[in-house]
Amino acid sequence: MSTAHADITAVMQKYIDGAARGDASLIREAFHPTAYWHGVMHGTDYAMNFDDFIAYVDGQPCDDGSFVATIESITQDATTARVVVTETGDVNGMEFRDYFSLVNYAGTWKIVNKTFVLTN
Repeated sequence: MSTAHADITAVMQKYIDGAARGDASLIREAFHPTAYWHGVMHGTDYAMNFDDFIAYVDGQPCDDGSFVATIESITQDATTARVVVTETGDVNGMEFRDYFSLVNYAGTWKIVNKTFVLTN
């Protein structure tokens, strides 16, 4: 595994752990402050900026003991990456496929976009 691949995986793990625990501090570490989240759940459009997403996640763990998030793929170029993650066992019974875009800013990988689809 290359250093970049390991660094990208570490950033994604911060997102996964932050979402599982409802830990906004981990989410803040993983995302760039200008990041956006987009998707549709049950007919509702979600388009949230960084602050809105932090407020949405903070104190709202999605893991009740059965949550599993799996990094399905990482595609990386010099300073950009795309990561696909599947999430199952959400506390609300929802399952997702997430598409993340990352950028390497001065040697540090940050998530700049999350687009999701509800798969169940």
